[in-house]
Amino acid sequence: MSALDEMDARLKDDIDRRKIHKAIATCSYVCGLYSVAYVGYNVSMVVTPILTSQPPWLIYNPLFDWRNGTVQLYLQTLLEFTALNIVVLMNIVLDTCPIICMIVFRAHVDVLKDHLRKLRTDPDKTEAENYKELVNGIKYYKLIVK
Repeated sequence: MSALDEMDARLKDDIDRRKIHKAIATCSYVCGLYSVAYVGYNVSMVVTPILTSQPPWLIYNPLFDWRNGTVQLYLQTLLEFTALNIVVLMNIVLDTCPIICMIVFRAHVDVLKDHLRKLRTDPDKTEAENYKELVNGIKYYKLIVK
C-alpha cells in the first residue's frame, strides 16, 4: 500500500474527502493546461510542412528523403511529430510532477490542520479518546512527510 493510500484511508468524514477530491481536480486541471500548451505547440508545428514544403524540425532520417515528393515529406513529418510528441509527453510529466506533489501535500496538511484544530473540542469524548486522536494525528503527519 502506498503512502497516499494510507493517508486516504485515514480520512474521517466527507469534508476531508471533498478537500482531497478538490485537490485531485486541481491536479487534473494543471495537467490539462500543460498538455494543451505543450501538445498544442507540437501540433501547430505539423502545419509547417503544408506551408513551407519541408519538415518542421528537419531531423535527419535515413528512411525517408523528404525532397522526393509529398508522400515522403508527410511520412517524415509524421515520424518527427511522433518522436517529439513522446518527448513532449515526458516533459509534461516532469514539469507537472512537482506541482501535483505540492497540491496533494497541501491538501493533506490542510486536513491534518483541521483535525488538530478540532482536537479536544468534543466534550463527550474521554481523555483516552482525545489522546488516541492526537496519536492518529501524529501518525498522519508522519505519513505526510514520509
